Amino acid sequence: MGESEFSSGHADATADARAGRARRRFRRIARAAAVLSLAAVLVPVVVRLTGWEAGPLAYAVSFLPWVIFACVVPLVFAVLGRSRVLMAAVLVPFVLGVVWLAPLYDPASAVSTSGVRLRVATINATLGQADADAIVPMVRDHSIDVLAVEELTPSEADALQAAGLDAELPYSELLPQLGVEGTGVWSRLALNTAKSVEGLTAHAVRVSVTLGMQPVTIYAVHPAAPGLFDHSRWANDMEALAGLLSNADGP
Repeated sequence: MGESEFSSGHADATADARAGRARRRFRRIARAAAVLSLAAVLVPVVVRLTGWEAGPLAYAVSFLPWVIFACVVPLVFAVLGRSRVLMAAVLVPFVLGVVWLAPLYDPASAVSTSGVRLRVATINATLGQADADAIVPMVRDHSIDVLAVEELTPSEADALQAAGLDAELPYSELLPQLGVEGTGVWSRLALNTAKSVEGLTAHAVRVSVTLGMQPVTIYAVHPAAPGLFDHSRWANDMEALAGLLSNADGP
């Protein structure tokens, strides 16, 4: 072998070695990114599994609807890192997310024993800043039977009535208030009973309508959100709400 051939072969071997090291380094980085992104995805899943909601973790569960989509990130990194173990690990939060969330989109529970459906909508008016002229067409276009509005201020209630909500849903029980504590219910069906509910931070309304031949009770509530570290108001509202529902008769 000549000197030039030896030099060329040595250069090729060196280039191959460098390329191999670069590929291994890239895979290590991709696997590390997969682990980190998977850990982030697992936070709301672990909180949901264990019920441990200390401090800011109380907010983690609210991200569960995004877990299914967020799983794409660690999956891509796991594929780039060629790690079958990490690819399989990504399936855990994905499957749990589907199992937990899929039942929420099943409308079967909205059908009464007589086969009559009740279509209910709820909207947070955001301190009374919601667009009343957009809410009324929504009620009309989606054939809403009962509308619950949280953070209902006196001005928002007036705006909804001026926009024609009473023509769509003529029966109502309203407890408007400045700030976040106002609540109201509008109904297409006559209200058998309507009263305020005590024991919650914000105003709550309980109404009863007849669906087919069956009375149905509807609660419009706006529980306090957890504080960053102090969960006392949130915990109290959750306990009060659980008590209300456990004592309710019928659907």
